[in-house]
Amino acid sequence: MNFYALLVGINKYPGLPAMRWLQYCHSDVKLLQGYLEEPETQAPFDKVSIRVMTESLGEQDPGLMPTKDNVVAAIQSHLGQAQPGDTVLFYFSGHGAREKTSLASFAREELDGHIGGLVMHNFADKTLSNPGQTVLADKEVRYLIREIAKKGTEAKPVHQLVMFDCCHSGESTRAVLGDFPGGSRQIEREPLPARKPEEFFFCANDASLQQQLVQGASLEKLLPEGEHIMLAACREVELAWESGGNGAFTRALVDVLRKHRGEISYHELHSRVVGRMRFVQKDDESKDRRQTPQFYLQTPSQSDRYRRFLTNQQLEQTSGGTLEFNEEEGEWRLDLGALHGVPIQPASPTGVQVYPAGKPAEAISGAIKHVFPTYSTVDLFGYEPDRSQSWRGEVTAVLLPPMRFAVSGDADAVTWASAFFTNKLAAAATKSLSLVSLQDDPEWVLRIQGDMAGIVEPGPVALPRVQASVVKGLGKWLEEGLEVQYEFLRHIARWSQLRDLQHNGVFEAPEARFAHPNYPVDLRAFVYDPQTQTEKPLPVSGKSIMVDLTPKQPVQYVRFELVNRTPQELFVSLVYMPHTFGFLTKGKIQLMHKAQLGLGPMKEPSMEAGQGHVQSSRLGQTMPNGQIYLPFRTGAYIESDNWPGIQEYLKLLVSEVPFDLEPIHMDMLPGPGDQTKSRFLAIDVPMDSPIPKWELSTWSLYITNPKYEPVS
Repeated sequence: MNFYALLVGINKYPGLPAMRWLQYCHSDVKLLQGYLEEPETQAPFDKVSIRVMTESLGEQDPGLMPTKDNVVAAIQSHLGQAQPGDTVLFYFSGHGAREKTSLASFAREELDGHIGGLVMHNFADKTLSNPGQTVLADKEVRYLIREIAKKGTEAKPVHQLVMFDCCHSGESTRAVLGDFPGGSRQIEREPLPARKPEEFFFCANDASLQQQLVQGASLEKLLPEGEHIMLAACREVELAWESGGNGAFTRALVDVLRKHRGEISYHELHSRVVGRMRFVQKDDESKDRRQTPQFYLQTPSQSDRYRRFLTNQQLEQTSGGTLEFNEEEGEWRLDLGALHGVPIQPASPTGVQVYPAGKPAEAISGAIKHVFPTYSTVDLFGYEPDRSQSWRGEVTAVLLPPMRFAVSGDADAVTWASAFFTNKLAAAATKSLSLVSLQDDPEWVLRIQGDMAGIVEPGPVALPRVQASVVKGLGKWLEEGLEVQYEFLRHIARWSQLRDLQHNGVFEAPEARFAHPNYPVDLRAFVYDPQTQTEKPLPVSGKSIMVDLTPKQPVQYVRFELVNRTPQELFVSLVYMPHTFGFLTKGKIQLMHKAQLGLGPMKEPSMEAGQGHVQSSRLGQTMPNGQIYLPFRTGAYIESDNWPGIQEYLKLLVSEVPFDLEPIHMDMLPGPGDQTKSRFLAIDVPMDSPIPKWELSTWSLYITNPKYEPVS
């Protein structure tokens, strides 16, 4: 297993005024290079090859000058040496840009219609085409990643890691003109002029690819994503700050890696770096110093986030959460929040045990101070942990009430199954399930009938809800089937907890002109009429939406909108929770463009529709009016079992501070019968500072069965 790294750092941009140059990008490269050259870091690899490109090195060797042509060539020739199972790292520290585009293939995938890119040393050279010859567009980076990914196999992929320490890097974009905020890595937010299709280097020698681009082919068809992991300094609308001789992101990242001697997963690395950063905006600040490091995973499995940094080895998921001290805010942060089950407003303080990593016997007691969606602040009652060590924390309170289930069927099978579940529940670390009798009003019933065991709804109809397991008598066969259903029950319990979790809004309109019935964020739905090619609002009653299917109209096309009604930027997520027990936050089945959206403030407060900052759902198919709609329909088993309809949910999260929902993603469970999961989706595809506000609500989404026949 070999390791190839390309580290690019640019301080000086000769085509720009010196005041727009950067100070610490070379220092970032040296800091990361030093870590990568440590014997402990290199030990897992048979061969390590690190290439560094900076303008100072380029003065000695023109091939190391970080121009666009040189960087592309280095990625192709140096990182392109990778073979199946190897690791490659591309790191960039410098400026970046947004640029206009008239190409539908690119524009439709961007929230603001602009693409982004990495600004190279020769930017603004009057003899060159800007940005075509001086900016490495994010779509060009995507192409390069894909080309390297092709060198791997399904069994042994090339493990690719890309890291950016620059402004707006959550979308691989940085700004390059305008007022320079001292201490940040931004120069301008204004987009650069659009480049011609042939100025994307992957089109220069590929007429077919250029033709597809001009014709507006989908981005996935044009430039399929290759497997990779991205770590970036901040969100696309934030700045990356410099202090203490380095970029804040790179300094925190290398510090965490060294503290853990490299034995850390990508998930924990990101959590700990985020814990150190400042992502709360203060009203009295002249500059917005928020910086929220980003983590993007494009791999086959969600569990890949728990693989070891660089080596891609699977690490065991440790219990509890990560505990980090945030120096700027003067607080200890635990990366467990309301969505992990931490009580939001408990009757008594929620206890927490904190201890040095790997040493739970040295735990000391604390309490949860404030709870947010995906993290909490901790009160240690005057105790000051040694910050040179890595700390973990575990919430000691019973988090959420367990889900009640019962067992029914043949008496001998029920006795055997009851003993099996009693032993499983006693040994479980998390008490999410409770075995009760049929008379104790269970929420679900595990029915064992003949050679099948499956989960059904309680009641006389007993509709099956998930794929049943084959069981043959008592003993081994029954236990194997019960093991599958036990995991299904745990999944349903977690799904139910997320569905039921609520936090009433504490947002208040600062002025009457901002007031709205759905303040701070309005959720709207629209249904499309294929005959007239127009849409109309779908009635919303309270927090309930009904999609009424009929025999004449067995499919309805629906899209959702989120409207920010406040005078401030908000972080918003709209998660689809289908009846097949999914919590869909990532991949091709997430509703919106991203799991977490940044919704800008309302500019013209009004009760009229469309005056706020609007984001529309991006899942489904594009109709002639240019909007994207989800086709809602029922599945075959819904109709054959004569369900009256499908009860599904939308989860709306609104927050003043960012959050990361992807680790909470839940795939759907397989439905009744020998069916695939996709069959059962209703769609085709300092502490005196103010406490940040957030709220969480559940919207009911009911889809009627057009073939339902009422039972007399």
